[in-house]
Amino acid sequence: VRVGPGSVPAELECVRAAAQVAGCALVISDHTVESDAEFAESLRAAPFRRVRVLGDVSTEIRQAANAAHVHLADDPVTNEGALELRHYVREQAISRTMHRFGNLISVSDGLDVHSVT
Repeated sequence: VRVGPGSVPAELECVRAAAQVAGCALVISDHTVESDAEFAESLRAAPFRRVRVLGDVSTEIRQAANAAHVHLADDPVTNEGALELRHYVREQAISRTMHRFGNLISVSDGLDVHSVT
């Protein structure tokens, strides 16, 4: 999480809650403690690929994130869990093939129940 100028303390609390629900460990960088140049340099060696941005972010940080292939999630923080949690989880899709060459397969025996033998 990068806490930039213009951020509100309540935003950080929402981000902490969302990360806790998702089971994510947070690394917090505050612009009052770590300069934009220091944070931009840390992005190059960072093991993570996403940064949740609170407040404003400089062009220097954007360029460093782009060069390091790090996604900056800089949209406004929201109290809506379904929207905020998307920054902390990875989408996963699981599918199961229920047809073979256009013919439906029975789940119970794995055989084609609609084909003529």
